[in-house]
Amino acid sequence: MTYPPYPQQPGGDGYQHPENDHGGYASPQYQQQQYSGMPGSGGTANGTGKLDFGGAIGFGFKAVFQQPVFWIGMTLLMGVLIGLIGIVVAIIVPGPVYDVSNPDAAPTVGSTLQQNIPSIIGGALSVFGINAALKYIDKGSVSVSETFQNPQFGVVFVIQILASLLGLGLSLGALSSSAFLAVAVVISIGSFFLTPFFIFLYPCLLDGRGSITECLSLRINYGRRHYLILLGFSIVMGLISVAGFLPCGLGLIVVMPAIFLMYATAYRQISGGLVRNL
Repeated sequence: MTYPPYPQQPGGDGYQHPENDHGGYASPQYQQQQYSGMPGSGGTANGTGKLDFGGAIGFGFKAVFQQPVFWIGMTLLMGVLIGLIGIVVAIIVPGPVYDVSNPDAAPTVGSTLQQNIPSIIGGALSVFGINAALKYIDKGSVSVSETFQNPQFGVVFVIQILASLLGLGLSLGALSSSAFLAVAVVISIGSFFLTPFFIFLYPCLLDGRGSITECLSLRINYGRRHYLILLGFSIVMGLISVAGFLPCGLGLIVVMPAIFLMYATAYRQISGGLVRNL
């Protein structure tokens, strides 16, 4: 399925256009949207090309409780599946079981695999969450069947798995020598600072907005023009995720689907796509 291009709004592509100059004032048609980045309560509009932190975060948590059975049920199912895979890996992989209560214990090949394989599965499952969030924004609701419907799943899963295997390889390599550990640390730090250039690659692909090269080009351009705010957004999402772990991890059943929805909304805001307010 091919989606039509997003309607362009003044400034929606991040550039200044002389034809949209209104003497220093926003066009009356878009004035309210350009100020907030979100439509009015209960409405939809196209994103303005600017990221609205408060609008994205507020929408994420509100949307979870607009359809709680779906979002919380999806998160619980993902958690159970990841937990079962973790148990299977712990049984199959030789070596001491990874002890979450003793993170200072020296890592081994076995414990590294036990720790990373469930994380790889979790990353792959998160693709379904992002897809569901995009569909929810489009319609105001989403079904279980729609969560698993997207012609772009194949390419996104390949990218996700390759990236995860690269991370696993770095973790395993770091066990072999201090030099490899130093390389892994440098790559990890570099990846963090490159996040703004790739943060919205998956939703761009899942939204049908182009091929890998086209979406990469768009994301790199967005990252170049909005570097600091996108880096800040990634940090805020990380802090919200950590907060979900605090009450014995129970907060994640609400925080994780909220993050999918925040992420999808922020992508639509900055790319000029459809956004929804509740």
